[in-house]
Amino acid sequence: MKKTINMLMIGMLFLSNINGQSLEEYQWENRILIIETPNKSNERYQSQMNEFVNLEVDLLDRKMLIIEIVADQYKTTNYLLEQNDTEWKELESSSKKSTIETFKVTLIGLDGSIKLEQKDILTKEELFRIIDSMPMRKSELRNKTKRQ
Repeated sequence: MKKTINMLMIGMLFLSNINGQSLEEYQWENRILIIETPNKSNERYQSQMNEFVNLEVDLLDRKMLIIEIVADQYKTTNYLLEQNDTEWKELESSSKKSTIETFKVTLIGLDGSIKLEQKDILTKEELFRIIDSMPMRKSELRNKTKRQ
């Protein structure tokens, strides 16, 4: 539990400088996938991003927000929004610029806790399996079934 809180605090401090926003803004609204890589040509980064091609409906249904961090730039894609700003922006935090040395994926749940952190590619099947096993997601699916 302490590791989760510490990691979340570090992530929030870092990401609080992204466009003046913090992860707290997305708590209870979005599940967040943070993809970090030292450069855009990183093979794992390219493979990771290919996992999400043509999955807009599935990512929207799971309330996903994807934050790509490449060296000293970032881009966010919020699948709950009809339009996203696909422009890369400069990180305001100079301390993070030099610390991205390897590819890393972090999944944060609606409650703001870290659900997964790894240095390997996260397949769409694994991402959906993890999310769909979360209690809040199960509740969302039950409510969706009742409405239909």
